[in-house]
Amino acid sequence: MKRKLYSVARLFVAIALVSLAACTPEQTDYFQDPGRGDKVNAMQEIDFDIKVVVKNNTYKVIFAKHNLTQKGLTAKESDLGAFYAWAALDTWYKYYVYSSGDSILSDVAFKDDKPGGYVPANAQYYVLNSDSITGSYALYNNEHRLRVLDIERDDVAQHILGADWQIPTLEMWEKLFSATSGCNCEWVDINGVYGCKVTKKGVPGYMFLPAAGKFVGQRGYEAGKTGNYWTCELNGEDIEMANTFCFYQEETSSDPLLVVMDGKEYRHVGMPIRPVRLVHVEEQ
Repeated sequence: MKRKLYSVARLFVAIALVSLAACTPEQTDYFQDPGRGDKVNAMQEIDFDIKVVVKNNTYKVIFAKHNLTQKGLTAKESDLGAFYAWAALDTWYKYYVYSSGDSILSDVAFKDDKPGGYVPANAQYYVLNSDSITGSYALYNNEHRLRVLDIERDDVAQHILGADWQIPTLEMWEKLFSATSGCNCEWVDINGVYGCKVTKKGVPGYMFLPAAGKFVGQRGYEAGKTGNYWTCELNGEDIEMANTFCFYQEETSSDPLLVVMDGKEYRHVGMPIRPVRLVHVEEQ
């Protein structure tokens, strides 16, 4: 009897070892960091040692390596992802088609409650006047003095991914691409999609930002040519616009140059989201 119990015990140990060996790094890394949550794994984020100060506390900015979708992050780093208007928690189309080498996102089908696509009348918090033509924003305007998205109510990255994920501020983008960050940025083609590849000496791997373009009205423009990414902040000069981070390839007489710049775009325009999460430095 004792001999039989010993054999059973060894069998359970063997099964446990086999189960652990079968787990991939992606599977075992899902629940190791509460701030990452259960929709992003360790292989889908990268730490470039970029720091920001928020309310007198220092945080490290961890970037997702994929764009946002309604279900989480894209399957591949070169996937364009979903397109959102500023403060919107859902896309306004049912689907779109992107063909490599074509700068237009074609075969777009818009949702029944979003006629016209990415136009002001469909924008979050936009209220039409009695003429049904003009209108204004009922929130994030001069009256309410809100300049940054309410992370719990209007931040789509937080809404979908949860945990500590959010839409980055303009400062976070600027610090990543600043001359002092130590990051190298280049225009590359990955899986037939052009975009910006970010690397840093001493940091394993890289981050790829697809040049996904943007949706205006019922058409997607500049896919494969320009990268446009939302921030969580309104533009300081025009409340109908929000700050963006942009990049594109500029052809010159010599070598092509990657141009990186701060931008702004109307809040009703559809653009991709690259989520980030903040880690308090003292907690590491």
